[in-house]
Amino acid sequence: MHRLFKGFLVFALLAVLAFAAAPARAAWFFCHGATAVIQPSSLSSITSYDVAGWGLRVLIKKGKSVWIHAPLSNPALGGTYANEIQLIWRTAANNIYISNVDVYDGSVRFWLASGNWHGYTGSSAYKATNWKLGQNWKISRGFGMSFLVINKGSKDQEVTIASAGANFDGGPATKD
Repeated sequence: MHRLFKGFLVFALLAVLAFAAAPARAAWFFCHGATAVIQPSSLSSITSYDVAGWGLRVLIKKGKSVWIHAPLSNPALGGTYANEIQLIWRTAANNIYISNVDVYDGSVRFWLASGNWHGYTGSSAYKATNWKLGQNWKISRGFGMSFLVINKGSKDQEVTIASAGANFDGGPATKD
């Protein structure tokens, strides 16, 4: 029995050394949707909002748009590289959508996109929308995303943010 324990101990130590020598890969990190905030200048465009255990729910007035900001969690500052972001969300109808996405490292906007991204799934299910950042970007300060939600419907409609995250599974940045 004593010999078996020594063998297991040697194996365990070798396994720890092997894992410690492997390069660290952070992969995906997410922030909860309740950490998202509405831009103060957009408050006149909403009917109400709730911050709860399931995330952020915003009821946007008909024909209005709202900027929402979400922090993106990262494993460590000053040496991580992000290559993709994701938003897990849903909307009440197909005529409410995201038209702009901006990504920031501190106060520096380093990536932006315009489009027509819908969060409506036809059910109460959440949708994961991914945006590839086109390269590996070095993150040195606070990391976050902003997105413009537009309600083109004929009534007030809601958007719900469950979480926002980023993929740090990239190598050295192609640009810093």
